[in-house]
Amino acid sequence: MKITGIKSQVKNLDRVSIYLDEEYSFSLSKNQLLEFGLAIDQALDDQQLAVLKQLSDFGKLLDRTLRFVAMRPHSKREVIDYLKRKVTELDEQDKLVNYLVERGYINDVEFAKAWVRSRNQIKPTSHRRLLLELKQKGVDQKDIDMALGDEPHNEERALQELITKKRRQLRYQDSQKLMQYLARQGFGYEDIKSALGINLQRD
Repeated sequence: MKITGIKSQVKNLDRVSIYLDEEYSFSLSKNQLLEFGLAIDQALDDQQLAVLKQLSDFGKLLDRTLRFVAMRPHSKREVIDYLKRKVTELDEQDKLVNYLVERGYINDVEFAKAWVRSRNQIKPTSHRRLLLELKQKGVDQKDIDMALGDEPHNEERALQELITKKRRQLRYQDSQKLMQYLARQGFGYEDIKSALGINLQRD
């Protein structure tokens, strides 16, 4: 078999279609094309073709996974769960995850930092709930601790900001209902009473 055509794909400019004996055979990323030095008129045997088709499948899945991780930061567990829906072979899952970890596309410490930062700035919550959310995302405690070291969580400020936000809603003018809501968010009862007491005095 001989390579008779190498054409850039219209829908994905990062990939090329490889033609053998004038017929489409498989596709590769441009990086893979350069890595293996494929060229027009190059002959391929059955073993080489099998390897290249396997790499083609890996490259397609890698492209989809990279688009997934580019949407927003994801934890390693989230990426593994995504891959379980796309490929059943554990070896392929492990290979892809290791590839992404080695190149920094997956980093649970950075993911946890981004999560804490977002919570601090956009949606205040308790330290307890923050830990629960990160653990549900599959982040290890040591990675959570490292993230919180760089992105500290101010429990008192988060509680005050949440009280201020919820007080604007009619249903939470009732302090008892507000206390119940805050408790469900993971704040301690004594902290809630203290914060509401400070809030009421200011009113």
